[in-house]
Amino acid sequence: MLHNNSYEHILSRACNQPQFLEPTYAATFFGALALRSGVNQLVDVNGNVLNQDQLIEMASSYGSSRERDRPYQVIDGLAILPVSGTLLHKYGYVQPRSGATGYDGIIARLNDAMSDPDVKAVMIDFDSPGGEAAGCFDCADQIRKYRDIKPIYGLCYDTMCSAAMALGSACTERWITRSGKAGSVGVLVAHTSYEKQLDDVGVDITLIHSGEFKVDGNPYQKLPKEVQG
Repeated sequence: MLHNNSYEHILSRACNQPQFLEPTYAATFFGALALRSGVNQLVDVNGNVLNQDQLIEMASSYGSSRERDRPYQVIDGLAILPVSGTLLHKYGYVQPRSGATGYDGIIARLNDAMSDPDVKAVMIDFDSPGGEAAGCFDCADQIRKYRDIKPIYGLCYDTMCSAAMALGSACTERWITRSGKAGSVGVLVAHTSYEKQLDDVGVDITLIHSGEFKVDGNPYQKLPKEVQG
């Protein structure tokens, strides 16, 4: 569920900006958005003033209960699953949230789409630079498994890099917009060293370990060149 400040952010982008919207849907869209942002009335394109009760009626009349309950939009039998921002393992949210998408959320939505009789194919709408390695290939394996049930298309709109590319590679087909960015296949680790800071405050840390490489990459020592390689 989005918080009010999220709806207010959407409202700021929707109002006083040009929109490509069918007029009837525009009234419903702005009505639903206004309610969630604390706006109590709306003036439509014809100058009619809609009060809060009318806004509630318009918002509730749009779409069937099944459409509202689905974790994806269905257009002509195609389920559209947005995947945006950083990809995270065990994120705990079905939909993209706060600039991130969970691998678990992708799998959950795909699982629903596979059992939905109205869904004939799935399009994963990627706009992600990648994310955590943990969970990535498990999610890719699920996509590969599900594509044998229904076609799954990966759309790069407009970023499908690293972990997102791994997921896209498991789809039935991959598509990309003319300004899209895809690839950047590989792994990186950002190493932080607190060695100098600890020296400055007079703290010594001794790592007791078994195994020659057990403490490679620890944050208490500068990363040796042989470990970097």
